Amino acid sequence: MMALVTLCLSGCKNGKLAHNMREFMTQTVIIPDDLKKVSGSEVVSGGDIENCPHLVIFYDNLSCSSCTVNKLPEYQRLFEWADSLQTFDVMIIFSPEQGKYETLVKDIVLKQLPNPVYIDSSHVFHDSNRLVSENEYFHAFLTDRQGKPVFVGNPLANERLKELFFQALDILTEEGNLF
Repeated sequence: MMALVTLCLSGCKNGKLAHNMREFMTQTVIIPDDLKKVSGSEVVSGGDIENCPHLVIFYDNLSCSSCTVNKLPEYQRLFEWADSLQTFDVMIIFSPEQGKYETLVKDIVLKQLPNPVYIDSSHVFHDSNRLVSENEYFHAFLTDRQGKPVFVGNPLANERLKELFFQALDILTEEGNLF
């Protein structure tokens, strides 16, 4: 897995970013049990987060929630890959600012998305994962089943990131680090 981390770091021109990347890759990402799950028109608390690799897409309270919700269908391909490969789950997590929770839920429900969206209403994910919340470069990443980041970036952003993402999944498979 270190080879993949090295590939990611070699693209980091900014020394502070490279330092933060190395630090991030040594941490365990906390995915709290109290996330709200919006699926269709249903909102449930806590839940059924499997112990498996997760591709996390995170939106903090600085993101325009309604703008971002309108872009969520663009992530459908990620869910299709997850369904097809059965090697990871996709988690889109919003951490809305105080007083915006109800509006965010309404926007997500109105969109009638085919896949769940998670809401960090208590800001436990946001507060527990400092580097994720402080640096937008870490707003999309893949973890192994223990929650260790193994890939950083949105695989839909470009072909190189897509290639690296699938290399990370291959390594997780070879290591038996899926479920």
